Amino acid sequence: MTYQAKTTTTVAPTTTTTVPGVYDLALVKLLVSEGPFRSGDVVEFSVVVRNQGDVTANFVEVTDTFPAGMSFAPSNTGWVDSGDGSAVFTSTDPLGPGETLRISLFLVLDDASLGSYANLAGISADDGDDKDSTVGSGSGDPVVDQTDESGLDVDQVPGDEDDSDIAVFTVLPASIGDKVWSDTNGDGVQDADEPGIPGIIVILEKVVGGEQIEVADTVTDANGNYLFDGLEPGEYCIKFLLPEDATASPSDSGSDDGADSDGKSEGTVVRDGVTYQAYKTIATTLEPGEQDLTWDQGIVPAVEPAAIGDTVWTDHDGDGVQDADEPGIPGIIVILEKVVDGQQIEVTSMLTDADGKYLFEGLVPGEYCVKFLLPKEATASPADSGTDDAGDSDGTFEGDVTRDGVTYQAYKTIVTTLDAGERDLTWDQGVVPPKEPIDLAITKTVELTSPSVAEWTLRVENRSDRVALGPIVVTDQMPVGLVYTDAQAPDGWVCSPDGRDLSCILDADLAAGSEAVIVVETSVDVPAGTKLTNNAAVAGAEVEASTENNADDASITVPDEGEPITDLVISKSARSADQAGNVVWDIEVSNVSDVDAANPKVTDQLPATLKFVKAEGDGWDCVADGQLVTCDAAEVLSAGATAAFVIETSVDADPGSIITNEAIVSTATAERTEDNNTDTAEIATADDSAQSLGQAPRSPVAFTGANSIKIAGVAFLLMLAGAALIAVRRRSTGGSQR
Repeated sequence: MTYQAKTTTTVAPTTTTTVPGVYDLALVKLLVSEGPFRSGDVVEFSVVVRNQGDVTANFVEVTDTFPAGMSFAPSNTGWVDSGDGSAVFTSTDPLGPGETLRISLFLVLDDASLGSYANLAGISADDGDDKDSTVGSGSGDPVVDQTDESGLDVDQVPGDEDDSDIAVFTVLPASIGDKVWSDTNGDGVQDADEPGIPGIIVILEKVVGGEQIEVADTVTDANGNYLFDGLEPGEYCIKFLLPEDATASPSDSGSDDGADSDGKSEGTVVRDGVTYQAYKTIATTLEPGEQDLTWDQGIVPAVEPAAIGDTVWTDHDGDGVQDADEPGIPGIIVILEKVVDGQQIEVTSMLTDADGKYLFEGLVPGEYCVKFLLPKEATASPADSGTDDAGDSDGTFEGDVTRDGVTYQAYKTIVTTLDAGERDLTWDQGVVPPKEPIDLAITKTVELTSPSVAEWTLRVENRSDRVALGPIVVTDQMPVGLVYTDAQAPDGWVCSPDGRDLSCILDADLAAGSEAVIVVETSVDVPAGTKLTNNAAVAGAEVEASTENNADDASITVPDEGEPITDLVISKSARSADQAGNVVWDIEVSNVSDVDAANPKVTDQLPATLKFVKAEGDGWDCVADGQLVTCDAAEVLSAGATAAFVIETSVDADPGSIITNEAIVSTATAERTEDNNTDTAEIATADDSAQSLGQAPRSPVAFTGANSIKIAGVAFLLMLAGAALIAVRRRSTGGSQR
C-alpha cells in the first residue's frame, strides 16, 4: 500500500515534522436514463468516484450488483461481467485529490413486472486505507440513495459508508379492460339502458417480437365487465369470443372511444370443442401505471337472453321435497357458474331474497350450473328426491369453501343447458333445520317362571316431545348360562338371535311419548345358586340428549330344580318424627307370591347426613353398625303376608338439601325376580333463604350437629311450633308390584 507524505519545515532549523496524507474515496450511483421503462429497455447508470483525500489513488476497483429482473448489456465498455449478477470495473489511472472518475454502466430490463429496482455499486478494492469506509462492504450499505453528485461535496453522509450507493427506479404495472354489452339498438355505442353481458370469454394478447401471443383470459362478470391488471407495460390487444350465432356491433362508431365497440372480426376459433366468432382490437401500448378502460365489444341481440333460478327452502321433514308449508330461507349466497373451455367459472352471485328466491337473468345461452353456499353447521336435504324436478333439492356436496373469511359448505347442481329465451326455475336447495335431540330409554326386568325358565321384559320408551326416527335397535346380550327360546314383540318389530345376542329392530319411527314392550324367554342352564346378569341397550338413528338411560340390566339367582320360588316386594316412605329434626322411615315388606319366604332381611345404608336413632317393628330384630342398619325377620313371611317396621334418624344437612335413603330386602328362599327388592325415599331440608324472607318453608326439617346459629334458631322455632314438616318424594328404582 503506497502513501504520499506532505513535509513541512519550521523556522527552527533543528526540527522537522512529517504528517501522513489522508486517503479518502467516495462513490455515488446515479440513474441516467429517463423512464418510463419497459421490458427489453437498456437502462443507463453512472458510477461517480471522487477523491476526497489529499493522496492520489492509483488503483480503484468498482463492483456493480444487478437487481433482479436486469442483466449486463453488451454495449458496456471497461466492465467485466462476472456471470453471477454483477460486473467489475478496474481503473489504474491516477486519481488525484479532488479529481472525479465517471463510469457509464448499461443494464437490460428483462422483466418489467417486479415494481421497484435498486442497483448497487461500491468500491470493492483500492490501493489505500480509506479513512471512513471499508472496501467491499457495500452489501451492508444502509441504502441511502444519492440522486446527484452533491453527495460527493461532503465528506460522509451520516450512517452511510460513502464508498457505495444505490440508484432506484420504479416500473408501475398497467391494466386494461372494460365491457361486453347488449347493443339493443345495434348502433355500436353503449347507451345507459343497455345492460352488460356476463359469461363472455375475453383473451389478452401481448405483442412479443412482433407476434400477438395469448397471455391471459377471463370471463365477463354479472355486469359484462372484465379487467386484466398487474401487467407489465407494453403492447397488448384484446380478443372477444362471441357465440357462433351472435351478431357483433359495428366497430369504432361515434366519437367516444370509451363507449364504442372495438373488436373486428378475425374469423372463427374452436376452444374446448366449441366454435366461437373471434373479434379482436388493434394493438395498444400500455404505459407504466396506466389503466386503459376503453376496450369494449357490443353484441346485437338476435335472441332473448336466458334466465335460471329458484328457491332455497327450509325442509322441515327432511324429505328433500318442497311442501306448501315449508318457507324459503333469505340471505343464502347463490353462485352462477358458466362452462367455459370445460371449466365451470363463476360469473356472478347473489343472495336469496326474503322468500328464499334467487334469479339470474340476461344470460347468454349456454351451459350453466348453480352453487349454494350453506352455513358450516347446516344440514342439506337429500338430492333428487321424489318425481318433481321443480320441487326437489338439486345440490350435491362439493366440499368446504371460504369466502370473505367465512367457511361454507358448497352444494352444486349438475350442468344444465339454457336455450335462448329459456327461464329455467327448477334449481332448488333444501336445508334441514336442526332438531332437538331425542331421548330413548330402556328398562329391563326379569321373572323366573320356573327354576329353569326366565322371562325378561324390555320396555323401550321415547321420552322426547317428537318422533324418534327409525330404525330403533334393541340388543340383548345374554350371558353364558342363558339360552334364547322365544321373543314376543309389538307389530313392526323384528327380533332375531345371533349366538347369545338378540337384536330387535323397528324400521319405522317411534312416536313421541310412546313405548314398546318386548318379552324375551330364555332357558337357564347353570348350577343352582349362580347369579346371572343380563344386559340390554337401545339405540336410535339420531343424536340423543343423553345415553345414560339407553342401557339397563336385570339379575336372577338360579334356584335348585323343584325349589319353591317366592317374590318379595319392598316399599319405603318417610315422614316427620315426634322429635323435631328427626325423620321416620317406614319400611314395608310384602310377599306377593304363593310361597312362604324364609326370614326376610332388610339392609339400609344410611347416608352421611343421617344418624341412626332407633328401629322398631313387631317380629323384627334391628341392629345398627355405623351407618348400616340391618333388620332380620324372626319368622318366615307367609304367602300374601306383609311385615313392617320403622327406622328413626336425625338429620344433619345444609338447607335445601335432598337426602335419598335406600333399603334392600332379601331372603334365603329363591325369588322369581329381584327387580322389586329395592326401594328409596327422599326428603328435602328447609330452604334457608325462604325462611329468612319470612316465607313458609317448602319442606322444613330441623337440623342437628355443627350447623350455624341461624340454623339452630330455626330448629328452636320449629320446636316451639310443635311441628317438623318433611317433604317426601318417593322414587322407586324397582319395578311395579306384580
